[in-house]
Amino acid sequence: MIYRIDNISIIHSMLTLVTCWYNVKAKFPSETYQTWISNFIMNVNKFNLVIFTDEKSKKDIEPYIINEGRICLKIVTLEDFYGYKYKDNWIKNHSTNNSLNGNQGWKIDWELNMIWSEKINFVKRASEENYFNTEWYGWCDIGYFRGRKDIDLNPGLIPCWPNEDKIASLDKNKIYYNMIGNSDMINKVSGYITNLNEYNLPVVPIPPEQISISGGFFLISKANINWWWKIYYDRLELYFKHNYLVKDDQIIVIDSIFHNKDKFNIIHKQDGSMDSKWFYFSFYLL
Repeated sequence: MIYRIDNISIIHSMLTLVTCWYNVKAKFPSETYQTWISNFIMNVNKFNLVIFTDEKSKKDIEPYIINEGRICLKIVTLEDFYGYKYKDNWIKNHSTNNSLNGNQGWKIDWELNMIWSEKINFVKRASEENYFNTEWYGWCDIGYFRGRKDIDLNPGLIPCWPNEDKIASLDKNKIYYNMIGNSDMINKVSGYITNLNEYNLPVVPIPPEQISISGGFFLISKANINWWWKIYYDRLELYFKHNYLVKDDQIIVIDSIFHNKDKFNIIHKQDGSMDSKWFYFSFYLL
């Protein structure tokens, strides 16, 4: 069953989250993602959720959809992605992306990197189609709620999440991302990004192993979505045009943030493990 807009009874909420699931070769086995997907989707209660997927992958999601009134499942093929027009660039990029092509680290399909860079377009599409008429939108990786003790938000708390007072207190003029790296790493990355060549790109490319900003979750008011969409995809196109490595979406995100600092509010968990910092938004919105 596909949940279309005419199946949805609009229930008031301040936030629409957007996510996706495409069953391509990723960092973890599909069975692991199934646990994380169930943690997330089965507990949708105080937020709305738009899920982008394709016909092949939707069967992995449908068993977990309980709250139909708050969930919209959208069928979109990879070929219909905004970023698919860069298919040749993605394939070429993957051949030298040693952190993800199996040469030195993870071994994923090139399509996964394209999926990561589709996040902002997914959010834009969800806002334009306006399923739930909310002012706030956000991206949330479908594997964000992993249920690890002392690291992740307890899945039992997700039905009471997020705190509406917290959402109401957000600055509508800012886009919210989560900083992972320490100040030394951030300063180092800033040094790369602010030293530009004639193409307005870093003279020394941002190292693929940098850890600075998490792309797994962001918050944005509807009024800022078109601006962020243009900034991100203009930057992505510039990287491809000049054969700069796009290790993942986080390279483009951190580059864009440093060129537009006044538009962003960067949250940061001061202590705890690195894993807990990656998933800090779940606690930030309690």
